[in-house]
Amino acid sequence: MEEAFNFNKEDKNTIISLKQLYALKGDYDKSNEMKKLLAELK
Repeated sequence: MEEAFNFNKEDKNTIISLKQLYALKGDYDKSNEMKKLLAELK
């Protein structure tokens, strides 16, 4: 999933998925980073 993000950093579906996966893993810093990226893309 991270490779897909590195390939296209503006794909909303990839960012949403990563945000959810990071939250499930307990990596809230990275989850919040993805949330911030989503807000910037809208």
